[in-house]
Amino acid sequence: MISKAVFFKPSGLESWRSFLNDLQAEGTCGILLMVAENTFFDYEMLRPLFKDFDVLVFGGIFPGVIFEDVHYTEGVVGCSIEQPILLDVIKSLDDFSGFPCETVASNDSVLILVDGRTGNISAFLNNIFETSGSRRGFIGGGAGSLYNQHKHVLFSQEECIDQGAIIVRAKSSIGVGVSHGWQPMYGPLVVNSAKGNEIKEINWQKAFPYYQQILLEKEKVLVEKANFFDIAKSYPFGMVKMDGSIVVRDAIQAEEEGSMILIGEIPQNSIIVLLHGDKSQLIGAAGDAVKQAFQRYRELTGKRGGHTLLVDCISRVLFLGEDFKKELKVIREHIPDNIPLFGFLSFGEIASNGDRYLEFYNKSTVVGVL
Repeated sequence: MISKAVFFKPSGLESWRSFLNDLQAEGTCGILLMVAENTFFDYEMLRPLFKDFDVLVFGGIFPGVIFEDVHYTEGVVGCSIEQPILLDVIKSLDDFSGFPCETVASNDSVLILVDGRTGNISAFLNNIFETSGSRRGFIGGGAGSLYNQHKHVLFSQEECIDQGAIIVRAKSSIGVGVSHGWQPMYGPLVVNSAKGNEIKEINWQKAFPYYQQILLEKEKVLVEKANFFDIAKSYPFGMVKMDGSIVVRDAIQAEEEGSMILIGEIPQNSIIVLLHGDKSQLIGAAGDAVKQAFQRYRELTGKRGGHTLLVDCISRVLFLGEDFKKELKVIREHIPDNIPLFGFLSFGEIASNGDRYLEFYNKSTVVGVL
């Protein structure tokens, strides 16, 4: 699917032109741009340039981008796509009911970019999965700006997309791995009142006061609205799935009425646990995701892979701090030397090998071998 990946720091319109010309080699069908949020990116200035190209140009703005074993908050990773692609721009997640049957082909790989701060992402992903057939590999993540520097975080040649998504399908194989390393510290608990990505009550008590009580009693940690994000990044929730696996949910805000806002939905009556992380376990889990992805790719193709796409949650970076460099080093060490590594930091991660439901993860590492 990917023939080339290049890191670039723009210095003006002409530098963008040279960069895109370099990506548009003979046989290129599309150009994916992953833009770090501190990059000077004026879409209205760049749109006429994007439209000059005969191939599809699309992408998103993210808290950071990854190239080899380094992450950047300024710069662009550009990818040349060598196969024909179907690109769907979704302006409203609520209006998407799935793919028409006649557009569904076998053995597709699917890249999904969503506005990570919008709602209804899980239902949107369910519609994609249920109308895509089986044995597809899905990978993607939530675009967004950590410091709210950009209102519109997804774009195509034609327009910026607010609160929507971009779906890219290609007839190629992808092996996907996902892992997080967070461990249960308290629970199980019942979410007895919730709406979308807002938890209102846990165990029949207001969510935030109950969360405060647990952390104070079990960890001797005082969490208040003023320090909420600094504390909550170390104590996420985990949804317990039917197969016993845990999908992490990141709490990002405490509301005045006692509810809590998450990245991603938690259905009412879900069983959850409170999680905590050890840095070494998180870093080890990232290596596990790489192993899963390469194993799956070998099962599908009998080959070793050509490129590695990494989608890593921005909240892992905030939790690990300087140790995030160790995580990237571990990931790179699990990849053969001549296979490039690139990707982005995300507000939520999207992954499935087609063998289980398409999930919107938080605080996780997702790896795709292409």
